[in-house]
Amino acid sequence: MVRTFAALRFTADANLSDRTYWYLSPFPLREGMRVLAPVGAHDRLQCAAVERVLAAEERDAPYDMRCIKQTAAPLGARRIALPQGFLLELGGLAYDQKHYTRLGRIVVGEGDGGDYGVTTVCFCGRDDLKDVLVDLLRARGCAQLCGPCSRVLAAALLLAAGVRESDVRTDARRLGSAEEIAPLLALGAEEWLWRAGLGRAAYHDIAELLH
Repeated sequence: MVRTFAALRFTADANLSDRTYWYLSPFPLREGMRVLAPVGAHDRLQCAAVERVLAAEERDAPYDMRCIKQTAAPLGARRIALPQGFLLELGGLAYDQKHYTRLGRIVVGEGDGGDYGVTTVCFCGRDDLKDVLVDLLRARGCAQLCGPCSRVLAAALLLAAGVRESDVRTDARRLGSAEEIAPLLALGAEEWLWRAGLGRAAYHDIAELLH
């Protein structure tokens, strides 16, 4: 079976940028493209430039198939089209100088996300956000936020993870919730989540959900 391999250079990481690393890619690539790929023992996502693309049988792979990792997604590919409407990935946004929020962990939007791999659906009403936060901490696989408060909660989770406020505002505009997130931005993520019912001690766990 012919597979697609890519030699990636992680230009933002001084510890990795001096060489390229081979990855297997489940989606088409071209040289010069920027993708997100897992790095290290904890598979934190980083952005890399594709320097070479190779189509080869597994027996001719440029790296040991038992150890090779897969690229996660093209950089910026966060909108998931549905037959009616769309979901938005909370993964794929920078939260520090070299790391990006984890893909396939939390999505937001209405509609059936089962084909995307959603395993837990969290309805975000105005009076039950504490229960939703508990469900998110317990969830395995991909969780979907839906309901009237889902877009504000999504923004709070991104801010807690360390995503820049400007990127959170951009997402809010995409979701039509720019005005809804104003109280959140005024309070800050930690205070807003505390008022929603999250204990102070659990804030770190919530912040780590997307890392």
